[in-house]
Amino acid sequence: MNISQKILIRRRRRRRNNGGQSLVVRLLIGTVTMSLLGAVLVVMSGVGAVAGVYAYYAKDLPDPEAIETEQEEFETTKIYDRTGQHLLYEVFDPR
Repeated sequence: MNISQKILIRRRRRRRNNGGQSLVVRLLIGTVTMSLLGAVLVVMSGVGAVAGVYAYYAKDLPDPEAIETEQEEFETTKIYDRTGQHLLYEVFDPR
């Protein structure tokens, strides 16, 4: 066996010995990647749930322009006592 063959054999042995370490590194990288992917999926599903709840309740809300017209048509509110004779409180235009 000549020197070049011995060097080649040593290089192959080093690669095999380091292969175990690279397997651990690969498993660690894979675990971290899967954990991050799982976290992203959980966050995205949470965002989707919040958007769905918002859309469900937002469909019943009035149009903003309708609110403005209602405020323009505001009339003074008068609160009387139980007999209806004495004025207790009067609510004026909120603006």
